[in-house]
Amino acid sequence: MPDIATATPQMLRRVNAASVLGVIRSSNVVTVSELMDATGLTRATTISVCEDLMARGWIRELENQRDFGTYQKGRPARRFELDESAGCVLGIDVGVLKTTVVVADLRGNAVGRSSKPFRTKEIDAQERIGVISETALLALEAAGIAPEKVLAVTVGLAAPVDRDGNILVSQPFWSLFDVGLKKALFDLHGWAVLLENDANLAALGECWRGAGSGVQDLAVLPGRRALWCGPGGIRPATPRQPRRCR
Repeated sequence: MPDIATATPQMLRRVNAASVLGVIRSSNVVTVSELMDATGLTRATTISVCEDLMARGWIRELENQRDFGTYQKGRPARRFELDESAGCVLGIDVGVLKTTVVVADLRGNAVGRSSKPFRTKEIDAQERIGVISETALLALEAAGIAPEKVLAVTVGLAAPVDRDGNILVSQPFWSLFDVGLKKALFDLHGWAVLLENDANLAALGECWRGAGSGVQDLAVLPGRRALWCGPGGIRPATPRQPRRCR
């Protein structure tokens, strides 16, 4: 039977902070009362969490609403919004022939992008890492963001990845991606890196902001060629075949 973690004050603070930050992240501007309604926290706890998030640079408090004429009597509501400049995240796609890096702000909006080809399909690990690192820095430069503002990096690979982030190399093709990228990017830039299968990441992205929104069962077929769907099944499309589903 798995051990059940005991709730501690530190754990509760992290849970409360995650709840409040999640609401603020999905909103433009929120008041303390709105945060209380959304999270179920007390006023005192909500204010305490907001002040802690402000001290950590995640959110900021807006000016007194009375200055804008909205409040005439009583105490004006405290209003908060996400500080999108607090950091950024990187999404890295590593293929056999090229790598693409996208920089996103804390709301998930893409703010920078760069792609760079590998010299050949079979290059050594250090050269592949160097190209990926250079592409990431170019994407950050395009976004106008310093490398030290990166909070997390997710790398999508065309290979299976286990729960511990290890690449399964039972096939020669998959071994092309086993270059020690997680440790290398941490050593080079201090970035926390998560490795994941590219199809799994595509499915998550579609469920979040794509065709899979609101769908429980979703299949993603990543590939470079169009697919033809018909009575005979699914197969690569040729110039004479329709590229659509019947």
